[in-house]
Parts: sequence; C-alpha cells; structure tokens
Amino acid sequence: MGANAGTVSTSTQGGILIGLGIIAAGAIGLHALATLAERAGAYERHLDTELRVGCRAMETPGADPTGALLDERFVRWSWTVLSDPDVKGAALIDPAGAIVGLQPEDLGRRESLEDPLRAGARTVRLEAPLGTVAVRSASIEGGYRLVLLARRPDMTAWTADAWWVFPLAMTLLCGVGWCWIREAMRRSLWTPLRRMIVETSAGGVGRLGRLPTDRKDDIGTLARHFSSITESHERFRMRVGSLERTMDVKVAERTRRIRALLKQAERKAWIDPLTKLGNRNLLDDRLEKVFSEQVECGEDMSIIVFDLDNFKALNDSLGHQAGDELLSFFGELLRGSLRSSDVALRLGGDEFVVILLGTSSSEAAESAERLVKLFGQRASLLKVSPKVTISAGVASRRGARPDTGADLLREADRALYDSKRQGKGRASVRATTIARSPTG
Repeated sequence: MGANAGTVSTSTQGGILIGLGIIAAGAIGLHALATLAERAGAYERHLDTELRVGCRAMETPGADPTGALLDERFVRWSWTVLSDPDVKGAALIDPAGAIVGLQPEDLGRRESLEDPLRAGARTVRLEAPLGTVAVRSASIEGGYRLVLLARRPDMTAWTADAWWVFPLAMTLLCGVGWCWIREAMRRSLWTPLRRMIVETSAGGVGRLGRLPTDRKDDIGTLARHFSSITESHERFRMRVGSLERTMDVKVAERTRRIRALLKQAERKAWIDPLTKLGNRNLLDDRLEKVFSEQVECGEDMSIIVFDLDNFKALNDSLGHQAGDELLSFFGELLRGSLRSSDVALRLGGDEFVVILLGTSSSEAAESAERLVKLFGQRASLLKVSPKVTISAGVASRRGARPDTGADLLREADRALYDSKRQGKGRASVRATTIARSPTG
C-alpha cells in the first residue's frame, strides 16, 4: 500500500512537471513567434518611412511641367536611400506607368520593370546577383509614384514556418518527455536525481557534500562521479575566467592606445578645410604608430587610396568651384560611410586615403567598390566630357605583407594604378608580397 502511494505521488509530481514544461515551452514559442512578427513589421515600417521622406522631398511636382525639378529631387533622394543596405534600387513612375527615373541606372532594363510595376506587383525579378526583390510604393502629387526595391524580409518566412513547426515540436516533446518520466519512475530514480540537480545548481562546489555519495548502489556511484566532475569543472572555470580577464585587459589597453593616438591627432586640428578630413600631416605623424600597434595586436589593417579620374577636365570646363564642390561631396560621403574607428584623409589635390583597422582586404574592397559606385552616380550628373569617375586601390597588412606603414601605403598606390590601367572607375586589390632585403 505504501509503495503504491509512493508511486501515485511520484506520478502526480511527474504530471505536474510535464504540464509546467508544456506551458513554459508554449510561452517561449509564442514569444519567439511574436518577436519574429514584430521584426518583420519593423522592417516594413522602416521602408514606409523611407518612402514618406522621399514624398516630402519631392512635394509640389505639379508646379514643374517639364519634370526637370522632379527628376533632380528624385536623384538627390535616391543617393540617400541607396546608402541603406536593405534598399537595392529606387524608381520614379509617371502617371502613364512609365519609368522616368531609375537608380542605380544599371539595375535592369526599364521595359522589363515597367509592366510588373504598372500592374502593382509586390515583388520584381532582377538580374543576378540581386534576384527577386520586394516592391514598396507611394503616390505623389500629379499622379507620379515613388517606388523602393528592397530585399525581401526573411523574418516573414520564418514566422510562417514556425506556425507549422511549433505543433509538431510540441507533440514530440510531450511524447518523449512522458516516456522518459515513466522509465524514471519505474526504476525509482526520480527522487535521488532531483536531489542531485537541486544541490549542484543551488550552490556549486560548496553543496556537493549533500549529494548521496555514501550510497552503495548505482545512484551513489553516479553521485561520486558527478561530484568529481563538478569539482574539476569549477577549478577549470576559475582558471579560464582569470585568463579571459587578463586577455580582456590587454586588448582593451591596446585599443585605448590606438584610439588615443588618433584622438590626439584630431585635437591638433590637422584637418583639411575643404573636405573636413584629416590631411597629410596626420598621415605622416600617425601611420607608422598605428601600423606598429596592429602588428603587436596581431590584427589586420587595410588602406584604400582614391584618385579622381579626368578631374582636370572638370576644372577646365566647369571651373574650380565645381571641382571643389565635388571634392567636398566625396569628403561627406567618406564621413558618412566609415566607422568611428576608421580614418579618412585628403592627401592633397584629388587624392584621398582611408585607413581601416581590423579589416581584411576583401572587406576593404567591398567598401571601396560601394564608394566608387556612389561617387559615380553623383558625378554622372555633371555635364562634362570625358566623364568624371574615381578609382581605388586596396592593400592589407596580411595580404601585401609589408614591413612598414609606408610600404602598405605604396602597395595600395600600386593597386590604384592597376585600376587606372584597367579602365578607371573601379577598385583593385594588391595581394602580392613586396620585395624584401636580404637582411630583412
């Protein structure tokens, strides 16, 4: 009778725990689904905000019968919105459904985009590598429409799949959990195992004395093994924690030293007055110190050298003021695109240098190509021949293996000349190893 009562009590406890587990799993699953749905909604609201900003920027299009002012406002807005990594393109649709503005201009053939946009399609198929993108649009005065082409949010698909996966996962969880509890009750292991879990999770090594290590059966053997493993784990955790704290202090100190070097240079006001970037004095004073710090930390470091193509033709045709405005625009583009730890400088004339800490050559090349493309969109509006573009050269410490910061800068400069020889308006990466002296 007593044994049966004990069995009933254990079964009741198991049923209660299973119920609590199902409730907890259900709550966690619903919370995860709600979080995914909220992220998808936030993404859509973000795109709607971009469209509202564009509509305000192009207000009163009816007062522009030729459409020139509307097109100029669309181009300016598209420069801003294309800096958003979620946005792949933008289009301006006239009342007849024809595309009168498209950025980037090489996004696709206009005739292949007009039909789905005119029909109000929610997605559009573009050429590789973009593939299928989502369509968001808003109406402007005069019957025009402003369209955003953005990446499709993955969160929506995850949310939809989760509604199907969740019931199946709950069914498997309940079935496995019930079989495990029945087996545990059959072998009368519930009470000692629960005691071991409570004692070890409550106070660490100090509570291991309460484990049933004095028992002569399998439970006692398991308790003794568990006690030994927990003590070894605690000693190892303390050693690892001490080592991590030491490494964190060293890394933080080296990072602080690098940032202090750059901040000290800023306090000396070594700034180019036209572009508000650092000048050659900043590069000459700090390049070797920053390079040495990166070598000591074992971190990579990349340099990008930019140079405008056909800049003299621009000055000769439109005047130096137009050239200064274009240089100032590129300075603003650099300041808005780089991280706080990166440094952008103007060496003089139409040559710029960007120093990227902790960045590989492939990552730096991606940044350089994006800046070349954005600059080209702005420069394409200038009525000058030949067309003004910008070329870039990229070199990294691990890729080019230089001995000094000056060597790394020269490698980036050589990559720039490669871009010039290959047709200009592009970025090239220098990955060859520089020549070493016999004693080096």
